[in-house]
Amino acid sequence: MLMWAGITRNPGVFVLIVSGVIPTAESHRQSTYGCQPVAGCFPGQETDLPIAGETFIKHFFLKLLTFTRQPNTVTSEPADDIEQEDRLRARRLLAITAMTPANTIGSILNLLLTMLVTDGLVNRWLAAIWVISTGLLMLMAVLSWLRILQRPSLPERTPARVERRAVAHAALLALCWSLPSLSLFNIAAPEQQLFIATITAGMICAGGFTLYTLPRAALTFVGILGTGSAITLLLSDLESAKYLLMLLLVYLSILMISIVHASESFKAQVIAEIVSEQQKQVISLLLNDFEQSTADVLWETDQQLTLRRSTVRMSETLGDPAADFSGQNLLELILQSQRQLPDEMQELAQRHFDELQQRLQDGKPFRDLEIPLWVNRQQTWWTLTAKPVEAGWRGVISDITQTQQARQQVWRLAHEDTVTGLANRRHFQNELGLALKKTERQKGLLKALLFIDLDRFKAVNDTFGHDAGDRLLAIIAERLKTNIRPKDLVARMGGDEFAVLLRKLDSEQQALEIADRLISSLQQPCDLGNATASVGASIGIAFIPTDGLRTETLMKHADLALYRAKGNGRGQAVTFQRQMAENARTSSRIEQALANALRGGRINLAYQPQCNLDGGQIIGLEVLARWTDDELGSIPPTRFIKIAEETGMIHELGKQVLQQACLQARLWSADITMAVNISPIQLASPGIVDEIADVLRSYRIDPSRIELEITETALLDDSFSIQDKLMQLKELGVRISLDDFGTGYSSLAYLRNLPFDKIKIDQSFVQQICSDPKAEIMVKTVIDMANALKIQVVAEGIEDQPTLDRLRQMGCDTGQGFHLFMPMTPEQFGSLLVHKQA
Repeated sequence: MLMWAGITRNPGVFVLIVSGVIPTAESHRQSTYGCQPVAGCFPGQETDLPIAGETFIKHFFLKLLTFTRQPNTVTSEPADDIEQEDRLRARRLLAITAMTPANTIGSILNLLLTMLVTDGLVNRWLAAIWVISTGLLMLMAVLSWLRILQRPSLPERTPARVERRAVAHAALLALCWSLPSLSLFNIAAPEQQLFIATITAGMICAGGFTLYTLPRAALTFVGILGTGSAITLLLSDLESAKYLLMLLLVYLSILMISIVHASESFKAQVIAEIVSEQQKQVISLLLNDFEQSTADVLWETDQQLTLRRSTVRMSETLGDPAADFSGQNLLELILQSQRQLPDEMQELAQRHFDELQQRLQDGKPFRDLEIPLWVNRQQTWWTLTAKPVEAGWRGVISDITQTQQARQQVWRLAHEDTVTGLANRRHFQNELGLALKKTERQKGLLKALLFIDLDRFKAVNDTFGHDAGDRLLAIIAERLKTNIRPKDLVARMGGDEFAVLLRKLDSEQQALEIADRLISSLQQPCDLGNATASVGASIGIAFIPTDGLRTETLMKHADLALYRAKGNGRGQAVTFQRQMAENARTSSRIEQALANALRGGRINLAYQPQCNLDGGQIIGLEVLARWTDDELGSIPPTRFIKIAEETGMIHELGKQVLQQACLQARLWSADITMAVNISPIQLASPGIVDEIADVLRSYRIDPSRIELEITETALLDDSFSIQDKLMQLKELGVRISLDDFGTGYSSLAYLRNLPFDKIKIDQSFVQQICSDPKAEIMVKTVIDMANALKIQVVAEGIEDQPTLDRLRQMGCDTGQGFHLFMPMTPEQFGSLLVHKQA
């Protein structure tokens, strides 16, 4: 449900609260009573009394005792009554406001479910009007809630007219949510009636308990929704309608009584807190008035802020114990000390000094105002507490340097990376958000976000250990800071990923120049003490505001550019282009559709025959995965297999392909082999050998009829013992084929050390043997070498008769290509077999 309530001293500002779930009592206590109490005294520390003697002490404690014995009740003064009611009203509304984010989600869910379940029961235009109306209220609620969050402090008082608006708004929303039951219940199907009844009952309870701190609004909401439900039951033709109506009335009564009791308890607790706060404030003023505080230094000035007296403690605090500061201006002493602060502290010091000046000009008491200074050649922090007196100001100074240092340490732990000292992800995202807001206010500013990914960092970690990896990260961080401008921000986002915020640019070219400088610096060798390591970096760049004005959008675009930089060969900087986002969205759609297709077993197979080039007999088939989605259409294998490898779905895809191939192999001739491609990622799986063995046993297939095709890239990194797994597969009886030979490293060591049964010459060479003498020599050499090693050779991509004739002359055993056979469906190949046997 949505509830409108203004919580402000200004009549034109309002807040919309969205509530759709029942809040817990604890959440209300946290949201309502979470403010810090005003400290009134500081026990346990020394106290300086400007008025000496027993008479003063007795006088002071008698006043304090008289105050604390006053009854804890609401004052009888009319003005105080009004103020207290306004403060109580503000607390009530703030308790509801705190639930806005969760309640917004609940309301959206209610709307979506209602529209989904009741679709078709009512005219779509009427349904749209209802949804738009409710949605606008939800939107207004969120915007108003955000407006409240942007205020420097929460409102302490709220006038009565705001409560009346809140009640009216609750009534409107109750009427709005009564419409589904009143208009749809009697025409709905039983399941739809059950849904309408359930969501109406839930809304009644949720509304009552969410709004209980404001009883008029809660009772109005529950009453209207309950009345609507009662009318619905009266108009229905259910046999049990009268009994349901009786139950409804009983439960509504119980709910309303509970709301009243809970509201009264809430009111009593808030009033007790308000009175307690008032007592603490009075006690604090009494203590400060008689200079009975824990402050380190007492001070007093005239109207011109000239110090009337200087104590030894004040001289020590100002860094010159022998000096007498009487007759000097307090603000001038503070300003002289602040001028000695480091340059990076000057702006902060000026803000605090300006605030102190403003407080003194206002002529009102203030407390615990923090000021940074430079005392005894080190940074020091004071807090000033003061109140105006008849002839000037009187106050105390407390040294909080240790407390401030502890705060700074906590801040560093929360905002800095412990390994590099750079900003961490959380701090960087906050700063990026502030930069985006500033860009929205100041048009024409050009900024850039750089995402940096180190190349070969994992190899350094694995080779030299994590300590060396940490030293390398620290060196990288220092180089990044050295090669950016002082106004820019660099952060470690995690692992070997860094980010840089270029806060102000003259042009996009300037960002590219900085990125090139960073890449060049990171490519230089790094001395790790006992070793030297070399890494590189790839950088993705997104510009502000061109590529986005939201933190999530901008970071996603920079990441897409980084992904492209790594895909293009690494060691380069790439700027974001709109097509990258479109490609990412398309890939995401393909990923989701592929997951559904794998769950539904909708991956099909095509089979391309491999023929003996001399006799033309079909001796094997290459299994090709094919997938056509209902919405996306036919997806090329190169596209969806790549996505499957990136997402880990390649394991399930490969398993299903092998299962289908085994199933078909049982239906066809026993002398035909099935060549199944296997991904390097599949081979990296620890259980790949057992998985293949299980499939072969399940379908009772002779392992020698299955031929696994791998590429050379799978053999480059043997950290997953891929070569050992190939030996195990060979022992299992499976045939092993080296695919696309000639396009990779074409290492002869693989042919010598690994049990390959077949070499497949890549089509990029085969298709040029009639036009390129070099290609012809290479293909001839591979054929002769394979024949000498007694390894079968398959020429891929035979697309014309001259190529076929030339391969026969070279002594090639087997070939495949469009000139021989096109890829076929299982039915087509079955028909081909029948035709050949006939």
